[in-house]
Amino acid sequence: TLMGMTPDQKAKLDKWVEEERWERFRSLASDWHEVQRLRSFMAALEQKGDHLAAEIDGMTRAEWLAWARNRIDGMDPLKLSSKG
Repeated sequence: TLMGMTPDQKAKLDKWVEEERWERFRSLASDWHEVQRLRSFMAALEQKGDHLAAEIDGMTRAEWLAWARNRIDGMDPLKLSSKG
């Protein structure tokens, strides 16, 4: 047995690990969907960029769009695949 675990304890641990792994997978899928939604919004903003204010939240329009793009990239699970 693993570190003195009974077979029942090991089975419970294995089940917990499996459920945690599945929840992580589902969370990554949700993050991916959110990234897709945000990228669509970014594309619409960039197409209509001339209608945006010259300054948004203390940044130029270009800075604000770059900031948003970086934030979106930072949450993309396909770009974060090397992280936990």
